[in-house]
Amino acid sequence: MESSTEKFDRLLKALDELVAEEAALIRAADYAAIGGVQKRAEPVLAALTALAPENASVEARKRVGILLERREQNIETLRTRAVVAREELDSLQGSARRAARIAPVYGQAAGKSGPQRLRAAG
Repeated sequence: MESSTEKFDRLLKALDELVAEEAALIRAADYAAIGGVQKRAEPVLAALTALAPENASVEARKRVGILLERREQNIETLRTRAVVAREELDSLQGSARRAARIAPVYGQAAGKSGPQRLRAAG
């Protein structure tokens, strides 16, 4: 039977792997897959939290702190990329609105000059 310390260590290793996978997915910009990794991490975090009082050694706390810091860095990277994506989307939407406003002007000018040329030639 697995002791609580062994289970804690196993779960901590699993969380370490999930945090590393999350970071790799962020670097690869595979945002769809990140949600799946985060869902898999939730029960691991819950189990670690439940086991923490029994396994609150200094070393264990350090390892958990390092992992939580890495996870927070991942989340901050995602937030930053979301802000950049929002700004790019806003810029594209602004360009599309400007193009939509001037397109009728060019369409009317082309429509007027087209038939006039035909009449002058005919």
